[in-house]
Amino acid sequence: MWRNGRRNGLKIRWAVKGPCRFESGHRQFRGAPSTRNVRTSVLARMSSDRRSGMSDRGLAILLALGAAVVVVHLLTGGRYGLHRDELATLDDARHLAWGYVAYPPVTPFFGWLSLKLFGTSLTGFRFFAAASVSVAVVLTGLMARELGGRTGAQALAASAAIPFALGAGSLMQYVAFDYLAWVACSYFFVRLCRSHDPRWWLAIGACVGLGMLTKYSMVVCAFAIATGALFTDLRADLRSKWL
Repeated sequence: MWRNGRRNGLKIRWAVKGPCRFESGHRQFRGAPSTRNVRTSVLARMSSDRRSGMSDRGLAILLALGAAVVVVHLLTGGRYGLHRDELATLDDARHLAWGYVAYPPVTPFFGWLSLKLFGTSLTGFRFFAAASVSVAVVLTGLMARELGGRTGAQALAASAAIPFALGAGSLMQYVAFDYLAWVACSYFFVRLCRSHDPRWWLAIGACVGLGMLTKYSMVVCAFAIATGALFTDLRADLRSKWL
């Protein structure tokens, strides 16, 4: 739209082409971008950088908490002798099979691996149990992040899992690996609910499989997830090729 105006006694004719561009009868002028747009863009970039920084800091805290759990187990793992259940695990680890009377094969397999890597060291024999519960602590904090928790909420959630992790990881038993399978399955289910990406069913299935090879009570977790899927919008994934 053309408009007329005067400037320093001269009559000029100019047209508005946009929020920051105008032209006169003699020359064309192009101004800087809109101040409002610049401010919005800068604030959005600052907000994104802040969220990224908070995410990195939260992950670092979670990793530090998980590492602290492992260190505590390494420092205290050799202060007392073998538990009677560990003696059974130790004997089964020397005679690997696909199943035993007391449990499936995962726990004796990690016992066998410990013997190969660390020999008869008591601390080494319990290492994989300690590592499993430390991963579960980290995943607990990551679940809080997926549910919208900030750095403090993530650290609080992970810290709440530490007491059980210290107890469950102190012995080479199926409790530690079963605990990890349940927590990992829950974490991937949260990711599935948030993203609605059916490919997360593959991770859930892997966790259920690992749990079933650790302790048969994993079927309870699988039943709970299946029930939740049937009574929510996730039942549409029953037709997905990823399930």
